[in-house]
Amino acid sequence: MQGQRADDLKGGTTEGQPSPARFIWTFFIAIILFAGASLIGFAVSEQVPLEDVAPLPLPLPVVFGLMAGTAFVLAVLVLDRLWDLYRTQRQRLSGAKMYRRLAALLSSVALIPAAVAFTLTGALIGSLADDFFVDRIESSTTVARNLANAYADGVSRQMGFSILLAERELSRAILGGISPETSPIGYRKYLSGLATIYQFDELAHVGPDDRVIVRTSLSAMPPQPLPPRTSLSGNSSVEGVARVSFGAVDPENLEVYYIVIPIRGGQDGFLVGYRQEQPQIANELVAVRAFRDESRELRTRITDLISVANAGFILLSVVLLLGAAWVGLLVANAIVGPVRRLATAAERVSSGDFEGRVEVRKRDGELGDLGHAFNEMTERLAHQREDLIAAGEEAEDRRRFIETMLGVIPAGVISVDHDGTIGLANASAEAILGSEEHALHGKSIADVVPAIGRIFDFARVTGRGGRESLEWTQNGNVRSLIVEVSPETDHGEGTAGFVITIEDITELVTAQRTAAWADVARRIAHEIKNPLTPIQLSAERLRRRYAESLDGRDREIFDQCTSTIIKNVGDIGRMVTEFSSFARMPEPIMARNDLREIAREAMFPFGVAFPQITYVAEMPSEHVEVLCDGRLILQALTNLIKNASEAISEADGEKPGKVEVEVIHERAGARIEVRDNGKGLPEKLRHRLTEPYMTTREKGTGLGLAIVRKAIEDHDGSFEIRDRAEGGAVASLFLPALPKRGDGRERASAQDLTPKEEPALHGH
Repeated sequence: MQGQRADDLKGGTTEGQPSPARFIWTFFIAIILFAGASLIGFAVSEQVPLEDVAPLPLPLPVVFGLMAGTAFVLAVLVLDRLWDLYRTQRQRLSGAKMYRRLAALLSSVALIPAAVAFTLTGALIGSLADDFFVDRIESSTTVARNLANAYADGVSRQMGFSILLAERELSRAILGGISPETSPIGYRKYLSGLATIYQFDELAHVGPDDRVIVRTSLSAMPPQPLPPRTSLSGNSSVEGVARVSFGAVDPENLEVYYIVIPIRGGQDGFLVGYRQEQPQIANELVAVRAFRDESRELRTRITDLISVANAGFILLSVVLLLGAAWVGLLVANAIVGPVRRLATAAERVSSGDFEGRVEVRKRDGELGDLGHAFNEMTERLAHQREDLIAAGEEAEDRRRFIETMLGVIPAGVISVDHDGTIGLANASAEAILGSEEHALHGKSIADVVPAIGRIFDFARVTGRGGRESLEWTQNGNVRSLIVEVSPETDHGEGTAGFVITIEDITELVTAQRTAAWADVARRIAHEIKNPLTPIQLSAERLRRRYAESLDGRDREIFDQCTSTIIKNVGDIGRMVTEFSSFARMPEPIMARNDLREIAREAMFPFGVAFPQITYVAEMPSEHVEVLCDGRLILQALTNLIKNASEAISEADGEKPGKVEVEVIHERAGARIEVRDNGKGLPEKLRHRLTEPYMTTREKGTGLGLAIVRKAIEDHDGSFEIRDRAEGGAVASLFLPALPKRGDGRERASAQDLTPKEEPALHGH
């Protein structure tokens, strides 16, 4: 479809020449815009102040109008080409980017020199104007203004000191009794004398209500108006003289100055002095001020001239930019045709259509050779793509099969390189090695499991696989593992890496040992239990029959021998009973039970049997119900408390013995923990303490913890033993949560769970 659109445009304006009708319309619009833009440029230029612009060969408005018209004509031509570019973009044809880039490149080539020339010329004109006109004029103005200001400051200080002295003498005269009320004529004469002494042309006493009380004049100067009200506030405006205000009566001609000071001699009001300036000096000061204003106007006029120059440069830059853009679009129009056809074919190939080919024309030149090469490449790519798709589908099928297989097999599989760095590991391997998800990646197999690292080193050196069984300890738990290392070949080129498989046979070994010991227990119970009863009965009969007939030393020896026989036969009988119990563990009969009651019942007898040990029960206030066989849980808990008590008795510590039994209610079920402060777990073979006939005591049978583990596993629970941080050991039983009523596992009705008072079991 894209190729069809490209072919449809070849007779249009993007690759060929514009149609005659479109050319006529474009020319007609350009003429109209040229005329309109010229008139607009002429009208705009008439608004620019050009009185001081030198005459040009053409009137400046005509120049501006021609440049504006040319700019508009070029804008129409560029817009015509840009409309073609918009059509190509709208129809998603190739070549639009090349249009933009060529136009931008050529426009930049024209714009950058124009901008540089505009900037430099503007800066040069501004610099010349500032250096040769504005700066020199402003320097002269500044000097004249400074002289005028210095003269005004001198006059103000002279008049300020004079009025200050006059005010002091007037205040003393008023305090001496001369005032306008008591002696108006004397007061006027005194004021006239002060004006003569301190060279004031006029001196006036003004009341607080702005009324002239006394005025005296020494010249033909007409009476002067009072200063502004702000000057009668008493704030000083003369440097170095306090309380006086100075100013010109008429700021426009500067012919008369006034000075004002408050009177402090018992009369409220102000003393105002006037002094007339020499006419020549006043005229010069006014001329300085006029010269300052004219310099400001000159700067404004120079700025207007610079604005005219800048406007001309801007129009010229626009013309150059539009001309370069039009030329760039024309050049791009000649180049983009073959490139568009090539790009369209490339788009079809990129979208997966390898049947697209480039149409090569005679006038394409070197771009035509590129089209032929592209067609050959596309044909080769089509064949290679078919081969790659087939290979990819086969590889994907193999990958899914391997991932599925590795995800479901219980054995751990690890892929390592020649250095022993782990690349891949399935979920089973992470679970066996106790690692978090994806945590094994990048680690060395020798750092994770040193024993496996030794097997890997042997396989790497010999180039052959190896298989060994080993025991691995992690966090105090010993696991039985079978490890096999196999080299991974690289299609006959050597060994690419190694694959390590790990099988955890801990549960299998434990089950085999348990089954074997259960069979041994059954045989021992069968072979030993039968002769025990006759032996015990015979020994008791011998004691009853012959004990009375003996006396002295013989009687003592006889009793000792028969007692030894009866006692040892009883011990052997109890051991056989334990063997039988372990070999014939009954199926649990499930019922609702409160673990608090079972714990209390298990603890009670030990408080009597071991009075030197303190037994503490930690129970929640609410019921802790589980579905279990109360008899089996009681037996298991009794074995744990018995082991804890015996561990305390065997300890050599001087601290008092203490056994704590805590019942904990959890979301997933309930837990019973038995804690003691005895001698703790043995350092060796602690991972086998729950196996049958594994004991560290001299007279132990090794069945207590095995029976506990078997009973808890029959309840789908868990059992663990560990060291206690404070010393001693902790045995923990976990039973799952109570199922909903009506569950098939519940084989008995709920027992009465009336709460009972907890006994405190302390030995004495």
